[in-house]
Amino acid sequence: MAGLFSKKNIFHRVTLDDYDKVMTIRNQEDVFDGRDRLPYQFHRIIGSTNTLAFAALLEDQFIAFSLAYVIDDGKTFVSKSSRVAKKHEGKGVMTWLLKEMAFIEFYINRRNLVTSKENISRDTISEIELLDRQKLEDLLTLPQTSACLFQGCRVVIDLVPYRPIQTNVAYMIQTTTSMIGSYLDDANSALISFGDYSEVFRGLLYYIDVYGNVMANIEAHIQYHMEQIKNIQSKSDNIVIQIYCEKHANIDLVVNTMRKFGFGLEENNPQYCLCVERNIR
Repeated sequence: MAGLFSKKNIFHRVTLDDYDKVMTIRNQEDVFDGRDRLPYQFHRIIGSTNTLAFAALLEDQFIAFSLAYVIDDGKTFVSKSSRVAKKHEGKGVMTWLLKEMAFIEFYINRRNLVTSKENISRDTISEIELLDRQKLEDLLTLPQTSACLFQGCRVVIDLVPYRPIQTNVAYMIQTTTSMIGSYLDDANSALISFGDYSEVFRGLLYYIDVYGNVMANIEAHIQYHMEQIKNIQSKSDNIVIQIYCEKHANIDLVVNTMRKFGFGLEENNPQYCLCVERNIR
């Protein structure tokens, strides 16, 4: 079936004008369990200087799509937001679309939690530090601090796993709405977190990416992000939180902290394959 398909397909570079065609590939509620952000951020993502997007066409119909981020000084190619039309699943369409890419998998911890805005409890925010571009660059480039914060040698922001190098900072800060830190003068106790959000089919999806010693000050970080959520204008009162931590982090402590703020654990997924990537040499 894959061979038959490959003789009839057309490989297409997706542009901003292709929004409607890409959206017809799959219903929103079917993609990532209703958490797909592409319909709401398509123009920002496709218009970015470090993204490429491709589609597979069959008889002039868009039947598959994949987005690629080019990061790490052009050395890493990350494939994301892929989807295939339902009637073409299992026919080798995505394999064909990505056939030139030799991928490896990158895993992190993930938990999904849900609540409504009215159930989010609020508290006094402990002392934390807002991060700017220069401070983030310092944290990435100071060997001891970087080694403690990013033990997996990746910084996941907006679902893209960057290497902790200075040239990635510009991409990091343009795709996040909150960057905060605490105990930054002590590499062993330092904790930083990033927050970003998007409207999705299920409501408001808010990402929290956490790095460093979660034992030190995780509650203060969660408090800050809860305040941000309260101030977001959303069409829905339903809130879905996705928390990402490195594999070695105490994810149970993070989840228990979220429960204090009224969130319930939606699913238990100890390891999550965030992306597949290709290292370009």
